[in-house]
Amino acid sequence: MLAELPEIYMWLGDQDEARNSLNELIKIAGKLYSHDSDLNDPNQAFKGMWPSANLWRHCMEFAAKLNPSLAEEILQEIPDAEIRSFERVTFADSLLGAVAPSLSIIEKNRNGVSAFIVP
Repeated sequence: MLAELPEIYMWLGDQDEARNSLNELIKIAGKLYSHDSDLNDPNQAFKGMWPSANLWRHCMEFAAKLNPSLAEEILQEIPDAEIRSFERVTFADSLLGAVAPSLSIIEKNRNGVSAFIVP
């Protein structure tokens, strides 16, 4: 539900709060990335399905609607080149009005596998 907050603020006409909540989501994505890329126990799933990549994807889709230059800024802040490339495609799709398919979210590490499977 937290991921939907920027969209709710936008719907209410409050662009400042939409951007503030988007900034918070970007911080959360960074923290998730730290967990996903932990050298002691990295996420072994496909990077496009990591929780951090999923949240950045959501942020990119929203930022493209709010302000495309903001989406460009977000891209520059993504520390992983592979995820950044993946999110560039999301950005392009958003600018073209294409509906991005939902992807499952997967964590695979030494504690096992955790997945949120999207039908």
